[in-house]
This record gives sequence, structure tokens and C-alpha cells, in this order.
Amino acid sequence: MRAHPHSDDRGSIHLLSGVFIDITEQKMAEAEARLQREEVTHLVRVSTLGELAGAIAHEISQPLTAILANAQAALHLMRQETPDLTEVEQALEESFTKTTALGRSFSAFASYCGGASGGRNGSI
Repeated sequence: MRAHPHSDDRGSIHLLSGVFIDITEQKMAEAEARLQREEVTHLVRVSTLGELAGAIAHEISQPLTAILANAQAALHLMRQETPDLTEVEQALEESFTKTTALGRSFSAFASYCGGASGGRNGSI
């Protein structure tokens, strides 16, 4: 609303003129645009989270596959009539090394994400 007072010679307002502009549609369009921006932002976050989950799954499955292969090799070697304990030891050492590295990776990731203390906080 825009108003303009009209006064007489004594300064008394005797007329008020103005214009009313209905901005209901404009405000509704702004609200709809804000809602759409929020939805797009949410979808981008969810998409990014999906990509991150895929990458994490891949990074976890590689060392787990190696650990499993080494454990199976050690078991196979132990079941031989005369097991080569040096080979068994190497297979188990490799499993231990991979497991330790994977544990460090988990710890680093948990620290980055805030761990149990909830350091980074964001809604999805």
C-alpha cells in the first residue's frame, strides 16, 4: 500500500489517497520457489550420500576380500599333510596387515565424520 495525505491550508489532513497492490501471487510464487530450492538441495545431498556410500562400500570390500582370501589360503595350507608353516604365517600376516589398515581407515573416517561425539552435524 502506498498512501499520500492531502492537507488543507491549516495543515489538517482532509484527504488520503493511495494505491493497494495485491502481492499475494508474488508471495506465493516466492514461497514455491523457496520450497523447490530446498527440495533440490535435499536431493543433491541424498545423491551425494549415495555416491559416498558406494565409494565406501568399494573401499571396504577390497581389503575384506583380500583378508578372506589370505585366511582361506592359510586354512588350505594348514589342512595339507605337511603344512608349510612359513606360508601359513605369511598368509596370516597379510590378513593381519590388511585388517589393521582397514581399522585405521575406519578410525580416520569416523574422526572425519565426528565419531561418537557427533562432531559434524548436518541433516540429510
